[in-house]
Amino acid sequence: MTNQTEERKNQTSASNAAADLLCPGRHLAQRGCPDEKSEYAETGSRIHAALAARSGENNPALPDLTLEEREVFDACREIEKKMVGQFFGTEHPPMKVFREERYWGKSPPAASDGTRFKHSAKPDVIFVAGTRALIAEYKVLFGDVPESERNLQLRDQVVLVHGSFAGLRQEIGAVVIQPHITHNPQICLYTTPDIQRAASEMWARVAQSNDPHSPRVPGDPQCKFCRAKTRCAEYQRWAGAMVPNMASLLDVTVEAWTPEQRTTFCNQASIAQKWLDDCIAAMKKGLTTDESFIPGYRLKPGNKPEKITNPQEAFTRFIALGGKLEQFMTVIAVTKGKLRKIINEVTGTKGMALDKAMEALTEGIVEVKQNQPSLEKVEGA
Repeated sequence: MTNQTEERKNQTSASNAAADLLCPGRHLAQRGCPDEKSEYAETGSRIHAALAARSGENNPALPDLTLEEREVFDACREIEKKMVGQFFGTEHPPMKVFREERYWGKSPPAASDGTRFKHSAKPDVIFVAGTRALIAEYKVLFGDVPESERNLQLRDQVVLVHGSFAGLRQEIGAVVIQPHITHNPQICLYTTPDIQRAASEMWARVAQSNDPHSPRVPGDPQCKFCRAKTRCAEYQRWAGAMVPNMASLLDVTVEAWTPEQRTTFCNQASIAQKWLDDCIAAMKKGLTTDESFIPGYRLKPGNKPEKITNPQEAFTRFIALGGKLEQFMTVIAVTKGKLRKIINEVTGTKGMALDKAMEALTEGIVEVKQNQPSLEKVEGA
């Protein structure tokens, strides 16, 4: 996939709108920092690549997806079809579809020196029919995102799409498609006054992001995916402060904490832990290129777990030793995820039909264990 930093030409983009609003200095702080992707993010990239391609079971352009990824892909397509029908109705002018195309805009000239800033957006899909357009953004991983009417990324997309397509004189719809959250998302409608206001606010934010004097304002949402964390003094002070704050709680035993102290700990624990994890990651990265990076420390090689890749051959050899099938089965662990995958391969079913096949096959032979409870913040508390 294209390097996002290069594709955006080191300019601001709609995907960072919410974080840039919270931290005006964030954009310039990240210049020169490499992109880093997790395995979890790669899952999202594969699904997005499939959604960007033409639909069709036998389409060679579709990347290889796991069963779970394919089901998310199918759900996105179903929701997308529903939203198009809801927005345009059954009778509409000929429709054009644009997938994964980047649109650029230039800010109005600054009053002082006439400087203009570039800003871009890459909507996942745009449907255009006559004077109306519908923009959809896929969120395919677990974790809620702001709804359409509160989503700054979509808001920027509406502005830039409106400026890029001649003839869009009526409303533009925007919707977040997130199958893990809902299959009935709400479409947000933008009229001309809405778009004008969104454009004014967007260009004001872009100007702040390009101002070298803009402050860096640390916080959990804007720092979460910021590539400049390890070189940002403001983040270090903010996140690092959580550790001594929690350390001060140890003046008394945990059992003696007041209700307020318990809340303080829970509010700060995840931020402090993330800061510690980031620091450890930076130490490991330093040692990979410089063995003297941390005096007295070195990188210890990771473990090498072994996995039997040919269970049939293992079974054959076990039987040759005099073993029995019943004995061999006691060391076989059947996971529901892998079982679900092979049921899909055998029956060709997906979605609810596959769920029912799984239920029928595992009825009466599943042991349910309750995991330990986890802490969850009460909304509004």
